[in-house]
Amino acid sequence: MEPHRRPSGRRALLPAELELCQAVGLTEEDYWYFIELAEQYNGERSEAYAHVPDIKNDVTTVLVSFAVSLVLSGAAYLLAPKPQSPELEERPRSLKLGGGRGQDRFSQTEGFSAVQELATAGQTIPLVFAKKVGSLGGIRVNGSLVWSQMIAEKGFQQLRAVFAFSDGVTEGVPDYAGLAIGDTLLEGYTAKKVAAYWRQNGGRLLEPTNRITGSDAPNLPYSDAFSTYFDAGGANFTGGVEPYFSGATFTSTQSKFGAYAPMFANTCYSPTPELILIPEDADEDFAEDLRTKVELNKTKFSQGSFFRSVINTAGTEIVGHEGLVVEGDKILYRLTTYVEDQNSPEFKPHQLGFVNSATVSARINADAQISEGELYLVGDKTLAVCANIEGSAGANEPWAPSKYSKDIAGQNTNGKTATFTITEPGFVQTIDPVDGGAVGASEANAVLNPKETPFAYPLQRASVATVSNTRPCTATELIIKSNVYRQISGFTDVTAWPSETLIHKYQKNNGSIQLGTLNKYVRRLSFFMLEVRPAGTTDWIDVTGTKYFFVEGSTPVDQYHYIRIDTGAKGNVETEFRLRPVSGVGALATATAGGGIMRKLQYGFQAPPYYVGGYVIVFNGREVVLNEEYATNPEFIRASSKETINVEGALENVHLEPSQAGVFPPTEPTAEWQELESRYSRVPGNNNYVSKKINATDISANYYEFVWDNIVRNAGRLPHHSVEPPQRVEDQIVPGYAYDWFLRDPGRENETVVRYPETFVFRSIRIFKWVEVPAAPNEGLAAARVVPVRNERVENPDASGLAFYVRQYIHVDSNGVTQVGYKWSVDPNNRGTGYNSGDFVIVQWQAEEGGELVDIHGVTITGTTSISVTEFDRDAFNYSRFDAIQDVSAFEGVTSSNQNGPEHEVVALNEKLAQYPPQYDDMTIGGLRINSSREWTSFNSFSAYMQKGIVLENLIDGSAAASNLLPDIVFGMMTNTDWGAGKILGPQQVDKDSMKIASQFCNANDFTWDGVVSDRINFRDWVFQNAQYALLDATVVGGRFALIPAVPYTTTFGIGNSLKPDIKALFTDGNMRDMKVQWLGPKERQLFQAEMLWREETLNGFAKTRQFTMRLADSEGGSDKDPVETFDMSGFCTSQLHAARYAFYALRLRQQVDHSITFQTTPQAAMGLVAGDYFKVASNSTHTSRFNNGSINDEGYVTSVEDLANGSHSVYFWNVGTQAVREGTINVVSGRVADSTFFNTVFTVVTTSEQQRVYKLEALTYGEEGLIEITGSHMPLTNIGSLKILDWNPADFVGLGIILD
Repeated sequence: MEPHRRPSGRRALLPAELELCQAVGLTEEDYWYFIELAEQYNGERSEAYAHVPDIKNDVTTVLVSFAVSLVLSGAAYLLAPKPQSPELEERPRSLKLGGGRGQDRFSQTEGFSAVQELATAGQTIPLVFAKKVGSLGGIRVNGSLVWSQMIAEKGFQQLRAVFAFSDGVTEGVPDYAGLAIGDTLLEGYTAKKVAAYWRQNGGRLLEPTNRITGSDAPNLPYSDAFSTYFDAGGANFTGGVEPYFSGATFTSTQSKFGAYAPMFANTCYSPTPELILIPEDADEDFAEDLRTKVELNKTKFSQGSFFRSVINTAGTEIVGHEGLVVEGDKILYRLTTYVEDQNSPEFKPHQLGFVNSATVSARINADAQISEGELYLVGDKTLAVCANIEGSAGANEPWAPSKYSKDIAGQNTNGKTATFTITEPGFVQTIDPVDGGAVGASEANAVLNPKETPFAYPLQRASVATVSNTRPCTATELIIKSNVYRQISGFTDVTAWPSETLIHKYQKNNGSIQLGTLNKYVRRLSFFMLEVRPAGTTDWIDVTGTKYFFVEGSTPVDQYHYIRIDTGAKGNVETEFRLRPVSGVGALATATAGGGIMRKLQYGFQAPPYYVGGYVIVFNGREVVLNEEYATNPEFIRASSKETINVEGALENVHLEPSQAGVFPPTEPTAEWQELESRYSRVPGNNNYVSKKINATDISANYYEFVWDNIVRNAGRLPHHSVEPPQRVEDQIVPGYAYDWFLRDPGRENETVVRYPETFVFRSIRIFKWVEVPAAPNEGLAAARVVPVRNERVENPDASGLAFYVRQYIHVDSNGVTQVGYKWSVDPNNRGTGYNSGDFVIVQWQAEEGGELVDIHGVTITGTTSISVTEFDRDAFNYSRFDAIQDVSAFEGVTSSNQNGPEHEVVALNEKLAQYPPQYDDMTIGGLRINSSREWTSFNSFSAYMQKGIVLENLIDGSAAASNLLPDIVFGMMTNTDWGAGKILGPQQVDKDSMKIASQFCNANDFTWDGVVSDRINFRDWVFQNAQYALLDATVVGGRFALIPAVPYTTTFGIGNSLKPDIKALFTDGNMRDMKVQWLGPKERQLFQAEMLWREETLNGFAKTRQFTMRLADSEGGSDKDPVETFDMSGFCTSQLHAARYAFYALRLRQQVDHSITFQTTPQAAMGLVAGDYFKVASNSTHTSRFNNGSINDEGYVTSVEDLANGSHSVYFWNVGTQAVREGTINVVSGRVADSTFFNTVFTVVTTSEQQRVYKLEALTYGEEGLIEITGSHMPLTNIGSLKILDWNPADFVGLGIILD
């Protein structure tokens, strides 16, 4: 056999194992985990294998046996001793019982750590415009959260949310494959955990009408998918599911709460239980050592740390205080340097080093956890801040142990003392005083008398959660995440404690029994309380009372629960909430005194509402009774045992002839009081009485109830007085008591018992009944002894060890004569061995212990030997009472989830308003119901891929449908009265015919606009900015707005790259005046490289921003050194061709357009012109030529843009450093001017020839004197008369990262 692990690790998987893993989808790690579980499982073999050797391989032996098995296997079988059947084995030697490993892999739970914020009032509702055709168009849109609720489910959270995607009615429903959270598609998530909804025309999202196909979460039991539950009791509602507003918010600070890092106080350290066998034939010294070890294991050792005293606000120090403290009081906590005497004679030969190691480690940890200014839990719910720390070696020096006498009477001056100032009142305990209550004696008492852990408050660090509403609310749900568990590591499996029969058997045969250890998670209960207050106030209102909330857990995974607080008749108010820890001991004390009811948060249960101070409180869970059974983990309980064993030759239940001798007193029946019931309860305040009702059938003249110790006491102090049995009375009123207790006559059993309580009244009740009983069998009993018998006629000479339990009875008869009698029976602890039926023995009597033995009577033994005898009757024992509520354990190896941090956190608030939310008419909304998981722990944004956007008028055919043509979009924005500016502008202010032509132009050239208007915009600027990318001009003619193509277009509305512009007017020197030329500056004429950004869409996927660069070719004056200018069209452009065409246009526009002109003309000459029209200017007026300018250096050499021919040229010139521009004539010969007048000047050539140029009309306005002022941009023409800006010969451009079909 091959071991499944190497000595240094795991072996490789065998081929068959690999095939198994592949067949069932196991990873190698999962396979080894299965192997480990299989080895641990049960440990018991089927009865069918009772006679088969139980061969087990371990890491140290299996390698050897495997290596030699081929050679020795046959011989090994012949030589190996054959195992006996279990019933034939006579001398057991070693046995291991119990032990086990609990589950250590758990399905981790996940919750949402963040959810996107709710949209706020006044926030812009986006407008979505899209129309997917083929690979172009479509857009992913993020929804604006308008309603949300977090639901606490078992092991996870569920988010329910409604989103506004677009104002206006949109076309179509998104595919489920197109929904996403953040950057992750929902399609890859389990569809059974998702319900998605969509409604493109507003209204309520309904189940299942508005479900998106593909989201398969179960349908809700009600039709309105985003309703929320409200409880009865409020001003505006009666309870039930209502379509009211809800908003989920996440907390970021002060959200964690709980008591953690527990430190021992006044409590004990307990050694781990151990089963110790004492062999019957062990010598006395060895047996005594084992008995000492048994006692050592039962001993409770001091932890050396405790609450020493309370200093009240008056400055008085009180030791032994077990009661209330108020704000401002102080409580002192001591870390002593006491350690046990390692070689204590009390436990010789065993040493106590292990005890010191544990207690010292605990105090070192406590020292590290105590810091000034930090918050701590010092009692039941009592909070305090550490005010200062004092130590014999200095407050900042780490604590360290030292030897210190256990019976010291004075106060130890070593160690550390921390003083805590009470900030929240509650109940505390300090150690009981000794030596008359002296403060100095208290430390010794704590060392001498440690308490069991469940009965003393530990010191714990504390976190308090404080969360607030963000808006006035009718109800608030606190979503609470908790991680609660207790872990056992290496604790003795006391549940496997063997029977006394088995122990006897192994002790008799010098065997050993070893108990296994437990390694598992078990139950823990973690308690807390809830307080509320209206925002802006200072006093907290306790809405918990004595029924504390708690979370129960037994695995290290998160749980999710909720507590809902309705403001009831208070209406919509802002409220603050505070959650405070409560110690387990405090919860136990409160439960013991107040009926035991606590509130358990538990999935699958819905507790009925309760009412406090006008608030209605509801939680998922139920009320439970917190008693010892509920608060104890069974792993710490040793079972009871009552059994019979066989004793060789023993005698029991046999007839002894005779069994008595002498004269005995007569027996008569008597009567006495029998106690039927004893109860203790606390009566707080003036209410919450617990009344005992007595049925009429139970009442007789001999029935009595007695009340004692009924005095006003501090809370928590138990009565310790006793009373004598009551007198035989039927009815009694005890004077001086704080209330009267009446016995009710028959027929009055339902009447209320009258009480007059004062503050806290404690009562103890003992109930007696006078009954007749037979005389006791020991009437007249004078003495009883265990006395050995004397063998008289015994068949077996080795018979011995038999003793009788002999009882002597003495009484004086009616004649005054003293009579004596004896009765005897076999002593159960001295049954003897070797006796047989018919043996005759002599009963003896011993007047005193160790005295002379006197024969009394002969006895014949009848019956049998080797019989079953009831020998043992063992009670159950709980090694850790109330373990589940303990915040710290007395045992090593038992830890809890509160070890390192708070166990609870408020992760979300659902804020609800008892008012109907908007219907979102004429809007597109979506909804989502999704469970948290490892995939979804954050919810930043919910998006949908929308193939089509808002339904609007399509100008080309007049239909109402989605459109991605900019003119359609602009027309809708100006005229629609629901989502546009139609109520302000209206169709009368739009040139619809021109807009239609613009739509046809965009449609023909694939100039589309698929985008979202999500912010407030300046409409005019937005239109002008976006129109240019579609080669459109925005114009206003006669007060009517229009978009028109910025370039000539064909009859099919395509771009007219080779078309001549349609000249609408001619202006000459005869119909113009005041012509001005405005030349563009050098920066405005700087050639550039165009970096173009556009959006590549994938159906239902995420868009990718693509980039390419375009410039003019070197032959056109361009260069790869030209500066880069970026044109980001990714917000709306989904076509690379669209982006490329705009790049061509922009580059040519920069290259060709160099100036504009402004002049005045008559209205008749400008008749019919509108912005965007082309006109021609022919003029003989003197003006400069932009391209005929240059400079002359100090030697007369000419440098100019265009070479000057030899000859005379009229110029304007300017000398550097002068102010005036002069006119002159230069004579150029071979590129040089001889006249020094022109040296060191710049010049421009003057032309007076007629120039004819084409301009594009930019503006037409009224000028002075009834004339019209026209502004136009120069549009150079090609040699065929077309516009140079549309000369898009690919050879004239260089593109990088672009592919054009």
